Amino acid sequence: MFELVSFLGGVFLIIGAFFLARGNVYLSVGAYFIADVCWVLMAVARGAWASAAIIVFGMICGLYVWFQMHRGEFRKSIRRERES
Repeated sequence: MFELVSFLGGVFLIIGAFFLARGNVYLSVGAYFIADVCWVLMAVARGAWASAAIIVFGMICGLYVWFQMHRGEFRKSIRRERES
């Protein structure tokens, strides 16, 4: 069970990195979210409740920012603006 879940989590990390490199931020966040779910499953199965709670907190923060970006309320850019 652990091998399959960790394998799927790693595959979704690679998929998320691929989408991020292509500029598809929304798809990469979705892939990273699925990888996070795999990590939570592994942490809960091993009884690492503190680790699972921290991962879930990070997932909640990530979803909050994703919804802000989706609605257009998150006004950040990775490109540096030139100062004139």
